[in-house]
Amino acid sequence: MLIALISAQNKDHTIGLTKINMKRFICYILLTAIISASAEALPLRERIFVQTDKHLYLAGEPILMKFVTTDTELIPLAFSRVAYAELVNDSVSLVRIMVELNNGAGTGRMLLPADLPTGNYRLIAYTNFMRNEGAGVFFEKNIAVINTFLPGTFLSSSMPVETKPEISVEKCDAGTVILQTDATIYTTRTRGELTVSGLPENIHTLSVSIAGKDFVPAAHSVASLFRNNRMKQSTEFSGEFIPEYEGHIITGRIIENQIESLVMSEPFSVESPAIGTIDNLENQNIAEPPVITESSRSFSFDEFARSTTLHEFFTDARLRRNTTGKQEMQALPRGGNHLDVVPDLDHEATFNNDLPESHAARIMAAPAIAFPGTGIRFFAGQTSETGDVRFFTSGISGTREAATVVFNTGEQYRLDILSPFVAQHVVRQMPALQVDSVYYRQLLERSVALQVFRFFEDDNLENQNVSPPHLSFEPSRTYPLDEFTRFATMREVFIEIVPGARFRRNAAGNREMQILTRRGANLEFGTPLVLLDGVPVLDHEAIFNYDPLSVEIINLYFGPFSMGGLRFDGIIEFLTYNRSHQNLNLNRASRVMSYVAPQMPFQFHAPDHSAENSRRSRVPDARHTLLWNPNIKTDGKTTITIPFDTSDLTGEFQATVKGITKDGKFVFATAFFKVE
Repeated sequence: MLIALISAQNKDHTIGLTKINMKRFICYILLTAIISASAEALPLRERIFVQTDKHLYLAGEPILMKFVTTDTELIPLAFSRVAYAELVNDSVSLVRIMVELNNGAGTGRMLLPADLPTGNYRLIAYTNFMRNEGAGVFFEKNIAVINTFLPGTFLSSSMPVETKPEISVEKCDAGTVILQTDATIYTTRTRGELTVSGLPENIHTLSVSIAGKDFVPAAHSVASLFRNNRMKQSTEFSGEFIPEYEGHIITGRIIENQIESLVMSEPFSVESPAIGTIDNLENQNIAEPPVITESSRSFSFDEFARSTTLHEFFTDARLRRNTTGKQEMQALPRGGNHLDVVPDLDHEATFNNDLPESHAARIMAAPAIAFPGTGIRFFAGQTSETGDVRFFTSGISGTREAATVVFNTGEQYRLDILSPFVAQHVVRQMPALQVDSVYYRQLLERSVALQVFRFFEDDNLENQNVSPPHLSFEPSRTYPLDEFTRFATMREVFIEIVPGARFRRNAAGNREMQILTRRGANLEFGTPLVLLDGVPVLDHEAIFNYDPLSVEIINLYFGPFSMGGLRFDGIIEFLTYNRSHQNLNLNRASRVMSYVAPQMPFQFHAPDHSAENSRRSRVPDARHTLLWNPNIKTDGKTTITIPFDTSDLTGEFQATVKGITKDGKFVFATAFFKVE
C-alpha cells in the first residue's frame, strides 16, 4: 500500500509541477520580451487612480482607498496584481501599505499614526511596473490631517461662524449623473437611502462614500486628478522593475553572517525566473550513456560556449553537497533515464581545487521564503549576479510572519528582506495647514468620537487576512498524534508511529531526517523539506529535540518536489496545537520576522439600524464615515438605490459617488444632508 501510494504521488507531482512551470515560464518569457523592448516600441503604459472616502482626517483615523489601474488613455487595465500607497510629507514616507488588485481594482485601509502632526501630506500611489517610467507618472493627491492633541493646531478665529468655505466643483464626463437622498434631514441611528440615476450602462467600477462634510476644501478636484493621468507621459523606460502580474514579488539579499557583508552571488541554478521554479531534473534532456570503455564522455571546454559556473557544463554528472557539507561529484548511472544518483561518500570532488571556497558556497546558496501557519506557503528564490533575490509569490496577503532560509551553505549565509517601496521621493514643499479655532469644538467632538470608535471596533483587520495555502494538495499520510500513544521523544514517535520517515546520523555525526521515495524500481530514504508550522528547518537536531507533546499532527508528502532549483524527495510537516512554532531553535541561516504583505479587499462594517434592537443598543456608534462601498455592482442598470445608516454623530454629511466607465470616462455626483 505504501509503495503504491509513493509511486502515484511521484507521478502526479512531477506531471502537475511540470505543466504549471511550463505555463508560467512561457508567461515570463513574453513579459521579459515586452519589458526589454525600447520605450518607443513598448505600447503598454500603466497608470493608477486612487479614490478616498474623504480628504480631511484626524490623526489616528483610517484612510479608506479604492485603487483603479488604467492605461494612458484612461481605459481600465488589468495587469498588475499589487498597488503601493505611501503617505509622504515633503519627501519622507511616513505610512506605507500594499494592496491586492483583482481585475485592475482593489481596496485598502491606511491607518494614520495617532501622533501624526497637523499638516498637508502627499498620498502617492504606484505599481511596481510604473517605476520603470520614474516618479513623474505616479498618482499623487493632497491629504489634510489634524491632530487635536498637539499644541499650535488652531489659530485665533478670523472667520464668522456662519461662513462656509468654498467647495470645489466636479465635472462628470459620462453625462448627467444625479445623486439624491430620500430625506434632507435625518435623526441619529436612522436608515436612509441613496438613489443614483443617469448612470452609464458600461460602468467598470463604482464607489460610494458618506462622511461628515469637510470644512477644508480639496486641493484638487477628483475628476482633474483622474484626467491628469492622460497628461503624465514619460520617454524613459528602464525595464528594471518586473510587473507583478501574478502576485507580490518579494526581494531580498544574501548576507554573509561572519562579516555582515552583501554577497555578490552567482545564479545558483538555471531555473525559470517567472516563478523561481524549474522542472525537476527528470525533464532535462540527457542522452543514454554509451557502453563504458575508458571514458564515456570527453569535453573540451573551448568547444562549447564558456560559462561562469560548472553547473552549466554537466548533463550526465552534477555537483552536489554531501552529508558532511562538502561538494562532491555525482554521475548518471547506467540503465536510468534521469538523474537518480546515489552519492559515493568515498569520493570527495569539491570546488576547492578549482574555485575559492566562498565562491563555491555562493554558487550553491539556495534562498527560500516561507509563511508560517496552517498550510504550506513555500517559495524558492531567483538569485541575480548582484546578490539580490526575487521571490515570485502568489496568494500571500495581510500582516503575517515570514521565515527566510538559505539552503546548502550551513550557517554561512542568511537572507535579509528588502523594502518593496520607493527608497526616496521627489521633494515637494507642502503648504502649511491653518485651522481656524471656530472649528475647535466640531473637531474636538469628532476626536472624542474617534477614540470611542477605536475602543469598540474589531481587532486590526489587516491581521485577519488569510489566503489559501500555496500548495493545496493533500498530504500522502497524516498522523494525528492524539489518536496514538503519546511518546516523550521524537525518536520514539517516528519509530512507533511514522513508518515513512526516520532520523539518521550523517557522516558528520548530526541527526538528519529522511523520507521514503522511489528511485527507479526501488524504495529508498531521501532528503525531505522539513517544516514546523510552515517554518523551514535546516538543523534537524532541532526537530529531534523538539517536544512531541506540543505537536498535534505530522503530515508526510511523498515527492519528488522541485522548487526553484531545490529538489526534495518529500515534505515532512509538523503542526503544533497553536500553529505558532513555539520554542523552535533555528540556526543562523534561518530567520523569522513580521512581514506586511498586500492587503486583501477591505470590508467596511456598519451597523444595521433598521432593527429596533440595534437602535436601542447601548454600544456607541461613533462613525464619522457612515458608508464606504468601493465595489458597487450596477449590472448595466442606469438607476440604483443604496441603503445607509446614520450614527450617533450629528451635523452635515456629504454623499459622493465616483466611478469609471469601460471607455475611460469619469463618473461623479454628490449630495448633502443633515443629521440632528
